[in-house]
Amino acid sequence: MFPLPSSCASAGAAAALTFGFATTALEAGVPPELTIDWLVGADFAGHLTPDGTDAGGGLFTYAGTDVHDATGVILDFDLDGHPDGRLGGDLVITNPSLSAVELSLLVTLPINEMPDTLLRGSADLELITDDDGGSVTSVGGAPVWLSFIDGAPVLSATLFPDPFEIVLSGAGRDGVSSAFGRPDGIAGPSASKSMGLLIQFSLTPGDQVSLSGVLIIPGPATSVLLIGGWVIGGTRRRRGHGGCARQRRHPVGSPALRREIEDVAQPHLSASRHQ
Repeated sequence: MFPLPSSCASAGAAAALTFGFATTALEAGVPPELTIDWLVGADFAGHLTPDGTDAGGGLFTYAGTDVHDATGVILDFDLDGHPDGRLGGDLVITNPSLSAVELSLLVTLPINEMPDTLLRGSADLELITDDDGGSVTSVGGAPVWLSFIDGAPVLSATLFPDPFEIVLSGAGRDGVSSAFGRPDGIAGPSASKSMGLLIQFSLTPGDQVSLSGVLIIPGPATSVLLIGGWVIGGTRRRRGHGGCARQRRHPVGSPALRREIEDVAQPHLSASRHQ
């Protein structure tokens, strides 16, 4: 895990030093080089650079699976990104080992330069347990979700703040939704190269966590297109692994999560109609 003695800023410094952030100039029509770096405990599990698929309108999709050799922990991802400042999708982590694990996952997307940013985000997090029950909890005093711009954490743009936990006593599922930046967004720093998400939590053995969400960072003029495209998008394809259930209570594209994003988008959509 990243060291988090007393402040999320420690997580940001560690993430930037450990993984680095992309600086490659972007070309129109070429997928930005999204990267995923993840740790299980203190063990570096992998540096992933999945191929991007053009989904139209400047949006690219990235999907795949990775497995941590030592523990068998499985990472499934189905993400999309837009170089004008949108990053979202689905992450599913399954812990088939006999011990609880702490997981850190950093997703980074190269973006176009933006002199002004307004951050808005929304996510659903769900725990799915086996017969023994289990839990997902925040770790190290950090939120489960921390937003980044140019390798630096935006400490006001977090979801599922510490202390956070979902606990189940037997087989079942339970989840919670969270959002920030409604309705006007949270003012952030200028962006010159990248946006990112740092996800950190502890998960009990035999259990699974699914996280579905979106982070949008540009100012109102650009975000009308980005948010509107997300709201009208269809439900994403669900993927399975190892016989574990993959159905979410509020998957990305569902009415519940769309309402969250619509709440963020509405002031800007309304303003654009009157211009």
